[in-house]
Amino acid sequence: MAEKLVQHRHCQMCLKATPLGEEFCNDDCKEKWNQLIKANKKKNLMVMVWMVIVVIFAVLILSFV
Repeated sequence: MAEKLVQHRHCQMCLKATPLGEEFCNDDCKEKWNQLIKANKKKNLMVMVWMVIVVIFAVLILSFV
């Protein structure tokens, strides 16, 4: 016989099963997730800054050729 699974979601951080209304299994996972998102935003910002610097440098070099 097939068993029915209770409707649930999975924690975004550790992938444990959580009730439908919850995104995280506990506050520790929620805090780790927020720190990870914050670190990714900083990393993306730094990549964008370096890309702008490279483009400006390339434009300056090509303008003198």
